[in-house]
Amino acid sequence: MRNVSQYFGIIEKAIEYSLAEASEIEIELRDATRGTIEGVVYFPNGSRLEFTERVVIENRRPVK
Repeated sequence: MRNVSQYFGIIEKAIEYSLAEASEIEIELRDATRGTIEGVVYFPNGSRLEFTERVVIENRRPVK
């Protein structure tokens, strides 16, 4: 993985292909290797997942 945008794209795709019925995602890129993704994922049973993840890409791997 070369940059944090690729990693955040993987997370967005995972949410898109999950059982979630809706989501609200915000991404803040500090530079090519650092950023934050946060959001809420809503599920059909009424539950929701709120998350925040700060990531740095080091040696082509995400470090949280």
